[in-house]
Amino acid sequence: MQEAEGDDFYYSLIFLFVPFRDESTLVMEGETMEEAFRRHREASIRGIENHFNTLQKLLEAERNWKKIVDARNKAGFTEELPDNMEGDEPQLLGEIMEAVADIADMHINVPNLTLEQREAMLNLDQKRIFDKIKSHLLSQKEREDLLENESSRLLRIDNITPLRMFISGVGGTGKSFLIEAIKCLVDDIWHPKSSEIMCAIVAPTGIAAFNVGELTIHRSFQLPIEHEGKTAGYWALSKEAQKRIKMTLKDLKIIIVDKVSMVSNLNLAYLHMRLEDIFGTDVGSKNILFVGDLLQLPPVNGRPVFNKISNKLVKTRLGAANAVNIWKETVEYDELTINERQKGDETFFKMLDSVRHGCLTDDTIDTVKSRVFNVSIQEKYKELESEGTNPPMCLFSKVDACQKINELMLESLETDKIELACVDVVDESGSTAKFDKKQIKK
Repeated sequence: MQEAEGDDFYYSLIFLFVPFRDESTLVMEGETMEEAFRRHREASIRGIENHFNTLQKLLEAERNWKKIVDARNKAGFTEELPDNMEGDEPQLLGEIMEAVADIADMHINVPNLTLEQREAMLNLDQKRIFDKIKSHLLSQKEREDLLENESSRLLRIDNITPLRMFISGVGGTGKSFLIEAIKCLVDDIWHPKSSEIMCAIVAPTGIAAFNVGELTIHRSFQLPIEHEGKTAGYWALSKEAQKRIKMTLKDLKIIIVDKVSMVSNLNLAYLHMRLEDIFGTDVGSKNILFVGDLLQLPPVNGRPVFNKISNKLVKTRLGAANAVNIWKETVEYDELTINERQKGDETFFKMLDSVRHGCLTDDTIDTVKSRVFNVSIQEKYKELESEGTNPPMCLFSKVDACQKINELMLESLETDKIELACVDVVDESGSTAKFDKKQIKK
């Protein structure tokens, strides 16, 4: 194979299998086509391995949870736990031990990009915030090293004000990539052993936690959860439970809370109180980064994280006379503004941003109206076929219309038809629905 043919071959594979919005990003400057192909291939393999390992852990966690639920039901537990829990029941302690084990398991090191590679891939906005966090963590490490010397016993690590930062940014500004870079930075500074947890990344829901490869905030810190729309009041862990969690998180340097828009002000207070219970200091004297977009999904049955907790909830849920507004009084704000995802489409980016703020401009309304089609789906599909290999995305208000265009697309494939049975496993009713799918030739 000649070199030119080889380049065409590798580029065709990259073009076919690597998702992109800007074609110029597929091959880096100074990189051959073969090198680019191998780089994308290795990244895909790592991604598959990470998702497979995470899925296995989630399945195991689900099995453990079912055992816990069965044990609690047999013991006759009510849905809400008692406010005063001096001694945990065996089932609850077992649940905590499972959570502690899951936290440790989720931090098994997986080969990935080096810190230098990640830093080189940060844009100016990400690098500015990254450097600010890096400077703080390096200062903390220097103070910790001084504390180990006999001559520096008078120094106290809690003299360093912990980092409390909210990193905002619309979808596509690289928040998740920045989180990964920060975790890599923590590992590079402290060089943790396999059993040491230096950086805990948590999220408010199972899906969000899965996307960042971690656990929910409730499971990680054993926070009260909601049952049938009603949130349980705060309950303290027993000394034994506190000891187990403290031993697991004794080396913790930073907590990163992703998708913070879905964290309620009550859950933030619960996190503060739990860390105070475990470590005996304000928010456990831990660095905390909150990441997300407050204009996205709000908390379920709760108030936004920045709202002050009502006096009623302070008394009934926290068991206190008053509570400070942790968010407004302690959290520093910063924002990512460079949108990597919509980098090549300024019009689309501005349109999304105006929708995000709920302030639709006349230009946005006119742009959206110009894309509405009144012809039949069959006619529209024929028009899309003429667009070639890069047709536009279609949005439908009803499932039937979406299904119709999908059927037309499947019928256009000149391959054998395969029928798959979809089994409803949510309620285990066994109901089935049949879907048609075309087999794509290799």
